[in-house]
Amino acid sequence: MSNLTLESLYGFSTSGLGSPCRARLLEDRIDPFSRVDTRGIEKAILKEFNQGGITITLKNDVEFMRIDSRGTKYFNIYTDVDLTSFPNLTSIGFNAFENCTRLNTVNLSGCIALTIIGEEAFLNCTSLNTVNLSGCTALTTIGEKAFLNCTILNTVNLSGCIALTTIGERAFKYCTSLTTFKRSECTALTSIGEHAFRGCNKLKTIDLSMCAILKEIKDETFFDCTGLTTVNLSGCTNLNTIQHYAFASCKSLTMVDLSGCANLTKIISNAFNECTALITVNLSGCANFTNKETFPNNIQFTTDRK
Repeated sequence: MSNLTLESLYGFSTSGLGSPCRARLLEDRIDPFSRVDTRGIEKAILKEFNQGGITITLKNDVEFMRIDSRGTKYFNIYTDVDLTSFPNLTSIGFNAFENCTRLNTVNLSGCIALTIIGEEAFLNCTSLNTVNLSGCTALTTIGEKAFLNCTILNTVNLSGCIALTTIGERAFKYCTSLTTFKRSECTALTSIGEHAFRGCNKLKTIDLSMCAILKEIKDETFFDCTGLTTVNLSGCTNLNTIQHYAFASCKSLTMVDLSGCANLTKIISNAFNECTALITVNLSGCANFTNKETFPNNIQFTTDRK
């Protein structure tokens, strides 16, 4: 096992043989960088670098030379990345950890200044199991395709992400092992992108009941979540539209709670297409929604109307 624990990092990058996976951090931002400077003029402050059983400890403001001029490895030598003691980190950039196929855990829980996880930041991290973002109180955005194709990803902890407003398109698409998505206190969430959770077929429950500002469930957001059984949108008082195929092919879905969605006016007719197990829909408090025909037949509705 190889571990990378960072206190702070300046211009650090890795490169080597195999499929590209690279990252550097410059002025508190992690951004893509294809190859380490051949002169080895890269500054880093690392607690510990462990590779092949050899541990290198670096102190502040040390010039970080290439580990091996021929075999400086890509970031996919790491199984665990821990940035908990790096509170000034503000951004993880585009493609920063793309294709880190050995990466197992990412702990950003101490990154209180982190605002953005960029597009494709962890794309194709096919061994990634756990992502801890709890306590990232400044995090506003999880970018498009940020965790796309992380097929082993089981747990994402967003508890305490009180500033989170946006989960981008395809952010967790095809995270086929995702079972736990903790998002308590994410009350500022306003946008979940198209296909954001498409194919997350081990998700059992979606609870967005605290997202009072959320206005729309977009196209195919939860399409083909075949293990999904319950959806709780109660309390989404500003929700007005559920778009095309938003929950289509959720074949295990039995209950949808829309109670309290006072501004709900439109559910596209195919939004719940092929939800063959759906039997209960709670529309209490949805005074502006009248088109029950958008749901499959044989649904038991709960409403305010007698």
